[in-house]
Amino acid sequence: MIEHKHTDVAVVGAGAAGVGVGVALDTVDVDVTLIDRAGVGASFRQWPDEMRFITPSYPSNAFGLPDLNAIVPQTSPGIALNRQQPSGPEYARYLEAIVKHHELPVESDCEVRGVEYVAETDTDQESAVTADGGTTRSEQFFLETSEGTITSEFLVWAGGQFSTPRTDLIPGADCCLHNSTVASWVDHAAQSSTDQFLVVGGFESGIDAAVSLLELGCSVTVLDRGYP
Repeated sequence: MIEHKHTDVAVVGAGAAGVGVGVALDTVDVDVTLIDRAGVGASFRQWPDEMRFITPSYPSNAFGLPDLNAIVPQTSPGIALNRQQPSGPEYARYLEAIVKHHELPVESDCEVRGVEYVAETDTDQESAVTADGGTTRSEQFFLETSEGTITSEFLVWAGGQFSTPRTDLIPGADCCLHNSTVASWVDHAAQSSTDQFLVVGGFESGIDAAVSLLELGCSVTVLDRGYP
């Protein structure tokens, strides 16, 4: 249990965005703490069994470019995992390796339940000059978590959307099945009373779901307001 912890930057979410930001800040010696209600890469571990990265994972050495799925330069999920299209759990292992290598502090199993931003109202007290001529901020964020209070001068929200899907975007959306609730498309198709499916959304997760269902012999239609 955390009674109280202070950090310069609190990053909520320890997925690809959170870990990437954490490493970037740590590289320039900023005190940073990652907070996640489940752990590093938790959302990736919840992917359907058949789900894979659509973007191939490999370094383009001939052009000096990093792996397209890397979150830190000079790393490659493709090489580390020996996979061109990693699964969710595999990519979570890559994120864990990054966190371990950079020794990033992570508060796991720590759910953020409320955030409050507090600033001094007296302008004369808003900042104080430090020894190096800089200023210290009197403003700070108070994060009430399941493990106690964490305060920080800056806050980065990297919670993502996979683990907190919105079901109020259109009327009837609550009747749909979000892909984050599917453990396996094979099991879902086997338990379904139909082999005809409608997928709303033509981005990676939608196309991945469509391909997985098509490979099972199902009939699939993808709806998207733009182009996949």
